[in-house]
Amino acid sequence: MKKVIVDGSYLGKRTTGIQRFNREVVKELVKRGVEVTIAVPKDIKLSAGDIPDGAKVLIKGKKNNKFWQLFTLAKIAKSVKKSGAHLICMSNFSPLFKKDYLVLHDVTFLDKEGKNRRLWAFAHRVLIGWKIAKHKKIFTVSEFSKSRILAHYKKIKPENVVVVGSGGDHWLQVPTADFSAEFGAEPFWLSVGSTTENKNFGYVLDLARKNPAKRFIIVGRIDGDYGQKAADIPNVTLTGYLPAEKIKYLYSACECFILPSFYEGFGLPPLEALCCGCRRLALSDIEVFREIYGQAATFFDPYDRERLVDLDNIPKAEEEAAQSVMQNYNWGRAAEIIADNLAESN
Repeated sequence: MKKVIVDGSYLGKRTTGIQRFNREVVKELVKRGVEVTIAVPKDIKLSAGDIPDGAKVLIKGKKNNKFWQLFTLAKIAKSVKKSGAHLICMSNFSPLFKKDYLVLHDVTFLDKEGKNRRLWAFAHRVLIGWKIAKHKKIFTVSEFSKSRILAHYKKIKPENVVVVGSGGDHWLQVPTADFSAEFGAEPFWLSVGSTTENKNFGYVLDLARKNPAKRFIIVGRIDGDYGQKAADIPNVTLTGYLPAEKIKYLYSACECFILPSFYEGFGLPPLEALCCGCRRLALSDIEVFREIYGQAATFFDPYDRERLVDLDNIPKAEEEAAQSVMQNYNWGRAAEIIADNLAESN
């Protein structure tokens, strides 16, 4: 039986893209007969559902921080080495002295179009770069991300970077509810994600100014002065974080889902929208969106603010195209690829 120790530092945090990946893949690994132990420090307060049925939890170390990931996690892995368990870190980070399996979702911290904070980029390059080629396998979420990883880390062998994809099918388990009384019956155009610079949500504000009769809803963390910029546009609503049931309703009820990102490693929200029934996607014309969404989306130039996407001429995706995306990208498939690439336990 294959055995893994999973870096559980993602627990106790708000569930965003990486946390969602970890949660769903761990569940699917357990379903596939992998013996999973989730390692966590003492200060993480576990909630119901954090540890899936069939998985074990190992509590060791005090604080959930980079020190725990860099050093304590390596000690944990070393202490159970005789059991034949492998360490898999699914949050872009692994211990300094234990190179087993790493999920590196993207390299936004190194590419200029990404969230490139110089100090953070330098820290990642130093802490990841010198050891990254020594991992048994590096898993990532798209062919685009694989190409960027290989571009930055020349010592990695291409065959050691494995594309596993991502998934949105967890939304099928979220209860369906009608929130039209809260959000109103008027048609709306939806965007979901944090308003970081690489998401380019200023484009949505320009769309709102150009289309004052249309309503725009943006869900997610509000960064910097974005809230102040949006406050002067009456047809824009910033909701902040919302419970899953409300997001599912918005995905299913929107006229169109819009994501104008300059850069993504995968871009999960359009897949989530498809899984919730949305069939109109307007996405920026970037390599990774073409790779994943293909015939299921309409693409536009995210840099062209003079000729914005025409919201009245976004066709519905053919059902065959939408189903193809969902079949190619789901949590079961991602976990199966990871499980197939794990060395057999001793």
